[in-house]
Amino acid sequence: MMAYKTVATVKKVQKFIHLLIHLTAFILGIVGIYAVFKFHKRQSLPDMYSLHSWIGMGTFCLFGLQWVFGFGYFWFPKATLSTRTMLLAWHVYWGRALLYMAVNLA
Repeated sequence: MMAYKTVATVKKVQKFIHLLIHLTAFILGIVGIYAVFKFHKRQSLPDMYSLHSWIGMGTFCLFGLQWVFGFGYFWFPKATLSTRTMLLAWHVYWGRALLYMAVNLA
């Protein structure tokens, strides 16, 4: 969302910046999840033992799906314009929902 509100340039560049920001977040999320599981293993703690863990993992998995579908439909579009127009509302809705889910977990 930040790329569309703060970067004053052509739409294609905004989309690319949006993609890169979310790709960076996804990679950092993978690194963070790896670190948590590694820490739990070293400390002999159980993994995924709380509701917070399960909601966080669900949020991250949904974020990954959002990124893959967004990349497939909007950056590397094979879908028709009418399909992309219909999916844009859902992409924005679920993007905001995932942002709120991630912020509430922090």
